[in-house]
Amino acid sequence: MSLPNMLRTTTQRGTRSLAIVASSASNGRSLVGVSARNSSSSRPTLFSTSSSSSSSIFCQSSQKRTLASTSTRYTPTAKFTASPLTDGQYHSLANSLLDSLQESFESLLEEADVDRLEQDAAPSERVSGASEWDIECASGVLNLRCGVHGTYVINKQPPNKQIWLSSPKSGPKRFDYDADTNTWFCLKDGETSTLKHILDHELSGVFDTTVDLDFNADF
Repeated sequence: MSLPNMLRTTTQRGTRSLAIVASSASNGRSLVGVSARNSSSSRPTLFSTSSSSSSSIFCQSSQKRTLASTSTRYTPTAKFTASPLTDGQYHSLANSLLDSLQESFESLLEEADVDRLEQDAAPSERVSGASEWDIECASGVLNLRCGVHGTYVINKQPPNKQIWLSSPKSGPKRFDYDADTNTWFCLKDGETSTLKHILDHELSGVFDTTVDLDFNADF
């Protein structure tokens, strides 16, 4: 599939192009572009996956998010409690999280058969007319663009010391960090969810296989 040119450094490896520019600041991240490989050949299982069925990707149209910046801080849930973090601890945790997600998303897109993912998309899953399949990460904002399926947006929110997620499947959520369980969690409408569970569950549906993302979040 032909992808629009993006501001990124590109290296050619066969039929696949991959560009990664390393992070240059603790609070900001460089632009990253990854072009998915158009191929129907067999591939190794991703992460700890085991399914061999066909894949598809859900994402949401690229858009600016307008989530409110206010939240209830340090409110315990049945399982998690938001830990008080210093600015340094927060940025270390958030940057580590985005690094881990970026690597995982790059692997997913490298192995994806974009043509098949586009063809297999159900009408209800086609939330965008775009054709980009790539990753962009800059200034603490990670975008996973998935063609007609739209875009996942995951970004840092330093004022609240949170991670925000905009998902085409489950909508917007804001996550606090629980140091005791090493977990980014969200309490919304009386229900508790975790960032890992949401992404694992939704991306397992996206790729029609079991996805188990690796979250490096230590402090």
